[in-house]
Amino acid sequence: MQPGSVSSQRYLLEILERRLLPWVTRDGTDRLVCTAATLDAFRAQGLPAEIQVSIKKRTGKKIISRGPRHHGNVSVRLAHWPEDNQDVLRYPTLACVLKGRADFHVADYVIHCPEGHFVLFKAGLPSPGNISNRPHFEGDTTGRICDIAWISPRMGYEKGLAFWTCHSAGNTHSNTLLSNPAQIYYAELATLFNLFVQSLEEPMDNSGHITTQTFQLSFGLLHYGLKNNALLHVDGAAKTNPHSFQTVQQYIQEHLHQPLTIDQVAHSLFMSRSNFTRQFRQCIGQSFHQYLSEQRLQRAKVLLEESNWSIKTIANSVGLKADQLRNLFARHEKLSPSAYRDHTHPPK
Repeated sequence: MQPGSVSSQRYLLEILERRLLPWVTRDGTDRLVCTAATLDAFRAQGLPAEIQVSIKKRTGKKIISRGPRHHGNVSVRLAHWPEDNQDVLRYPTLACVLKGRADFHVADYVIHCPEGHFVLFKAGLPSPGNISNRPHFEGDTTGRICDIAWISPRMGYEKGLAFWTCHSAGNTHSNTLLSNPAQIYYAELATLFNLFVQSLEEPMDNSGHITTQTFQLSFGLLHYGLKNNALLHVDGAAKTNPHSFQTVQQYIQEHLHQPLTIDQVAHSLFMSRSNFTRQFRQCIGQSFHQYLSEQRLQRAKVLLEESNWSIKTIANSVGLKADQLRNLFARHEKLSPSAYRDHTHPPK
């Protein structure tokens, strides 16, 4: 199945559930390698038997990137070798070969990477260009096919991760980074990914366990967010996901008896407080507190009309104290809860 044949979310969930999560859970970091500035340094880390390397010197001219800028006016690509299809990126990038065998030209060597193996491309090193239309093959491309999944904090660690795929077949190449990437706006996920990168790039005594744990947790959290339809933003921009806020509305209804806060509900969506409040207003048309107060008021009205519960019991059932419920009714209905009940149930 080619990356563009289904929706971004469905395809990425399929990749996570059928390929990435099983591999990461089973093998940990056993099939993971990290790029280095030289071939000798790359080999020194100890490579999986299935990964092969060869020498390939750059032949083209280095071009310093001066634009365009993205994600907070920060240029992601710092330099480029067009003839060699290599970029120097500001942020690290993790790649996993989903199908076939890919050839990754890094610095002055090539990593021949088979299916089920991961490569972390360090920031600041010449690495394969992932925004071009050139396939990830070296030499004869006849009959060759490969699919690759990519993860990178391209928006900056303070915002989240980008998750996309590419497909190479012979001399052709397609890349969802340019058409339909998933932008995961969740700073904590990017922080966890950063811890994984640091533990791999700067190993210390007993850091292998930390690397494996953060590696596995990053994929688990990525899957959880996509599975619950809470983190997905597509087309390279921070667009509001209406379905996410349908989930919020349901969450509020189910937890209306609790003292809900913005931080609590934003956390359920894996969003920052500021991003949540902004997108909530865009999608719902009210602030979070306005919407919450309205829902509590409407629930209280129904209970006043249809039950004989005490004011205190009704207040507790909508997450308020009795005096808070009285203030809510006075502000919106110009009546006390008791007066509202009498008004809707006049004596016979």
